[in-house]
Amino acid sequence: MRTIKTPDFPLLEPAGPVPMTRQDQVYRSLRQAIASGRLARGSQVPSSRELSTRWKLSRGTVEQAYERLCIEGYLDRRRGAGTFVAASLPEHFLVPDTPCRVPCGPGGTPSAPLPSPASLNHCSSLRLGDAFASPLADPLLLDMDKWRRHLTQATRRIHPADMHLMDSAGLAALREAIVGYVKTLRGIDCDPDDVVVTTGIRQSISLVSGMLAPPDNLVHIEDPGYLLTRRLFEARHLRVLPAPVDEEGIRVSTLDERAAAVYVTPAHQSPLGVTMSASRRAELLGWARKHGALIIEDDYDSEYSYLKSPPPALKSSDRDDHVLFCSSFNKVLYSALRIGFMIPPRAWRDDLIHQLRATGAQPGQIEQQALASMIASGDIYAHIRQSRRVYERRRDIVLQALSRWIDKSHIAGEHCGFHFVIRLPAGMDDAALSRELARAGLYLRPVSDYAIVPRLSGLLVGFASVPDAELADAAERLGRELAARGM
Repeated sequence: MRTIKTPDFPLLEPAGPVPMTRQDQVYRSLRQAIASGRLARGSQVPSSRELSTRWKLSRGTVEQAYERLCIEGYLDRRRGAGTFVAASLPEHFLVPDTPCRVPCGPGGTPSAPLPSPASLNHCSSLRLGDAFASPLADPLLLDMDKWRRHLTQATRRIHPADMHLMDSAGLAALREAIVGYVKTLRGIDCDPDDVVVTTGIRQSISLVSGMLAPPDNLVHIEDPGYLLTRRLFEARHLRVLPAPVDEEGIRVSTLDERAAAVYVTPAHQSPLGVTMSASRRAELLGWARKHGALIIEDDYDSEYSYLKSPPPALKSSDRDDHVLFCSSFNKVLYSALRIGFMIPPRAWRDDLIHQLRATGAQPGQIEQQALASMIASGDIYAHIRQSRRVYERRRDIVLQALSRWIDKSHIAGEHCGFHFVIRLPAGMDDAALSRELARAGLYLRPVSDYAIVPRLSGLLVGFASVPDAELADAAERLGRELAARGM
């Protein structure tokens, strides 16, 4: 048997509260050796037989770990040649360039006492079973055996004494896990005390809007933009000002200097799908610093970028503590999970937690513990990578079918997320076209539905939660319908 000469690296021992099987030990030891560069890209790794002998483990255990690493894109098995470290690594794809620590400076401060909670009208239900209607994650992609295992372990870890009260900021174990999560995926360096756990983006925005009172404070939102944001702000009697979006993101030059806050989706603008450029990010941070305003960063769709090097979060460049970062696991795992979080400016944190405590609305303790375990074990990163490959394939199925009927210049925002936009010719009524397509069984929401001041005509194409075979047929029908209308 030929022995492969590789740097010696240790078999990691279990650490912390999360149980680790022998397979997990092998998997994490190899993954760390690859991520640290000890096993270089393109280099050959020891055979499973050799490594099992070296570490005194069964060959089957090592084989299972190798298979996991192959599925996740760390290793590449070549018939007759052996197993090699992949030339392009998942961590290179996921990790932004340089983390920037959350500053301790005071930044913006809340401007008013907390009002009583307002009743909010939420968006109507999406048509989850219809082609192109839903921009939600496919729940069938979640490994339910793993999720059940984390839930079971969570019930064993929680003692009766823990069930009486929970920190209003969220379970400590989850906040600690989120610190590692945002550093790995979004380039944000923070502490567990900086993290506030919520039920998702809606609750985060509702809490923030309650702190932007007194009434008639000005708040900018992207136009077109996330429909629910406008309703949440207006429910708190805030004056909502539309800010147009171009190919670089929100147009900072249009912002009113009197505005208390601006809400943005820089990773994948909702709904147009553009990613905010580096120069526009710097301009927006400068505007907030100059006017003492708050930037509410909704990290919409960031986990599912199909670019080789997705940009880090706006919060990662926030040296003056003006950015409130909010995100959710509801699109990463499944929409009914109802767990999200925010990383606010430190001057805002205590009042946000006070308001959160007053509402009494928190995710369940067992679900928080299970999610913390899923993050700490690395299972969530594996899920993101595997899901991203499925979503990218589904996106490509739709794009390939449409390319036979319409020019690719009509497509925008396809580099990220669960939807892209078909831009329609000027003068074409997207709402009327949407209704016509619905009669043909194709459900695409018009861009004008998201606009305060209609400027663009287009249709949103959601592809993530539709099975491949149905997508191919629906995309072909959509292409024919659009071509028949002169596109």
